[in-house]
Amino acid sequence: TWVQSTNSWSTTAPHPVSTLINSQDAYCLFVRGSRAVDLSQAVYAIPDPTVLRITGTINNGVWPKTYTGIVANDILFVANPYASSIDIAPMLLSAGGIYNNKFYVWDPALAGNYGVGGYVTYSNGIMAPVTANYPVATTIIQGGQAFMVQANTTTASLSFNQSDKTASERDIFGIMAAPAYPAIYANLLTPSNNTLELADGVAAAFGKNFSAEVDGNDAKKLWNFIENMAWVRGDKTLEIEFR
Repeated sequence: TWVQSTNSWSTTAPHPVSTLINSQDAYCLFVRGSRAVDLSQAVYAIPDPTVLRITGTINNGVWPKTYTGIVANDILFVANPYASSIDIAPMLLSAGGIYNNKFYVWDPALAGNYGVGGYVTYSNGIMAPVTANYPVATTIIQGGQAFMVQANTTTASLSFNQSDKTASERDIFGIMAAPAYPAIYANLLTPSNNTLELADGVAAAFGKNFSAEVDGNDAKKLWNFIENMAWVRGDKTLEIEFR
């Protein structure tokens, strides 16, 4: 779970028996397979199918969220409360105290040395790194999927609405967002058998309305658990830089 006071991941997991799924806004889950999996084999264990079921009433209507006592540039961990996919672009535009041009998602298929996934960052129609699940920039969030946004003041609010729901997905991970700007992508690759797999990546985009200084258009780097790369500008590390 995400600890807002420290703006970092918790080092302890909630108790799976006594904790209701709705006790937290969102979760980062590592699905290891059933209890038949031999954990002593670590990443070399043979996985098997796992089914997770959530019971209760399906969410509908308006779902507001308010954050207080935060610090500017804090990361907020949010979940899509609906079973349906949503387009978060309108929601971000109407949100308060949140940068409305960027967000972060976790792509479990991003490889790296251990194949446990990595962050994918969206800002101003640019997404990096470009992965198989996110081949183009998208503002579509899947049903029940969690994502992260960045605060720009000490209080923040956002609201999920029925009108945010969408059925316009393409394949699994959504539709292309606009506008996009000319961009250069740099990728960190790791050897895997006789091929190279994507471990992380960054992007630099260019437009006349952007500045060489680090500002609200640039997306800060969220560090993956294993491999990372970033742009370094002064004391700032960036995933996507707009210049």
